[in-house]
Amino acid sequence: MIFFETSAKTGQNVNEVFIKSANDIDKNIENNFYDLESGNCGIQKGLVSKNINLSSNNNTNANKKRLCC
Repeated sequence: MIFFETSAKTGQNVNEVFIKSANDIDKNIENNFYDLESGNCGIQKGLVSKNINLSSNNNTNANKKRLCC
């Protein structure tokens, strides 16, 4: 379990929580921690289709819509 102090008001550490979680999941996948064949771990195999920049400076509403759809 990871712990971060975050702020919904200022956005402090919000992106970092998701980045850290994704990196931890990726490392666990590389180390075969999850049984991806069973479908019981909640993780699906697939290809990464886009490199998404999470910096708050580049996330306009147009970018958010374009990246999600």
